[in-house]
Amino acid sequence: MPNYRIPNNANDDANGMWDMNSVQRAKRGGEWPDTFVPYTPSTYYIPRASGGSTALTGGISPNTNAYDHSLYPQLGSSGTTSGAWGYSGNNCDAISFMTTNNFGQTGPYSVTGLGLGSFNPLTGYFGNNGAMAIQIVSGTNTNGSGLWYWDLPNNWMIEWRGQQATGMNGCQISQLPTLDTYGNAMNLQFGTWYTAIYLWFSNVIFAASNNQSTQSAGTHGSSYTQSVPLGSITMNWQTPTFSGSGARATSNGTSVSQGQHQIFRIHF
Repeated sequence: MPNYRIPNNANDDANGMWDMNSVQRAKRGGEWPDTFVPYTPSTYYIPRASGGSTALTGGISPNTNAYDHSLYPQLGSSGTTSGAWGYSGNNCDAISFMTTNNFGQTGPYSVTGLGLGSFNPLTGYFGNNGAMAIQIVSGTNTNGSGLWYWDLPNNWMIEWRGQQATGMNGCQISQLPTLDTYGNAMNLQFGTWYTAIYLWFSNVIFAASNNQSTQSAGTHGSSYTQSVPLGSITMNWQTPTFSGSGARATSNGTSVSQGQHQIFRIHF
């Protein structure tokens, strides 16, 4: 047997000064672990939209083609999204998602931002006035068990830049707070299906008629894989089943191949 040095606490053989030769033999014998480097949680962008002249990009923030919504949103690069997307109210834009990884981590992770097309055509700012909400539910049904619910406050603004849809095809990201309306943190598990929902409660959500945003310019389909320091993560999508009552029972058109939720921002 090779002359590996095996630590033995019974006779303090593992204590004291180890020379480099002892360390080398212990490593070769599998008795000296590699240096532990703790993982630092990070934020990653996972694009669902694939098209446009300026495509959304994935990876560690910041994403150069989509901008975070704080109090006032900034619009992403032109060409990121395309096509008008209207809102009639009392319906929802929803997509089901599951995140997996190849390094064995079960969780938790959180969704900290969701894509939303830029708005037109009025200048000025529009206060939400309680007419919309964002929800994460379990499973692939919009009537699944509610895990996280944010009734957007009045000071959450949608910015209108006074341009038509053809000149306003960027993407903004709705920043989600750490705690929802009821004080709940979002703790999601890898390998589990959830559904992200924009709830549009009222047909007076916008102050004037014909207010539209833009939809995704093509999508990556049912999945997208992003490299991370630990290996890779894959986000899978599918069109949910719509049921229940109120806004969550009716789709506003988002599916695997079109619509809102153009990009996900996750943290783990």
